[in-house]
Amino acid sequence: MLDGEGAATTAGAPGTAGEATTTGVALGASGATDAEPQPLRGAIRVPSDKSLSHRIALFSALAQGTSHVQGLLDSLDVRSTLGVIEALGAKVELHASEVSEGGLSGTITGWGPAGPRAPKEALDCGNSGTTVRLLMGALAGFDISVVLEGDESLSARPMQRVAKPLSLMGACIAPTE
Repeated sequence: MLDGEGAATTAGAPGTAGEATTTGVALGASGATDAEPQPLRGAIRVPSDKSLSHRIALFSALAQGTSHVQGLLDSLDVRSTLGVIEALGAKVELHASEVSEGGLSGTITGWGPAGPRAPKEALDCGNSGTTVRLLMGALAGFDISVVLEGDESLSARPMQRVAKPLSLMGACIAPTE
């Protein structure tokens, strides 16, 4: 599409994620072209993100099979999530990666439909509220008993905003606040 000044613009293709199609092309000296619109394709590398890293780790643990991950943020909070999903039975094989600028790359093999295994001891979430809150929801549908604990700061944070709705849906959650 031309914007009135002769500049080409792009518009997202309906129903696609991460793909846009061109709706115009650069014009030659005569101002005309025969070119058909073509999809724009490519990849971008974005900086590691804590919120996405937690979710990638958890979804990989819930999945059946092996997920290849790249660029997970290497932070204490994300490592708490990785430690907890590993204790629940996911196989985590990650290493620092130069490709992802110090992020973590490798594989996470999930437990799939069999679900997580019941841990032998409390799961240490460190100081990660995201780890606790996401796990409360993710584990509520499985028939296992799990104790999620954290450091003093995490233990003082409110969990009722997550626990109450899950309890209303049938989960047995007993926060210690």
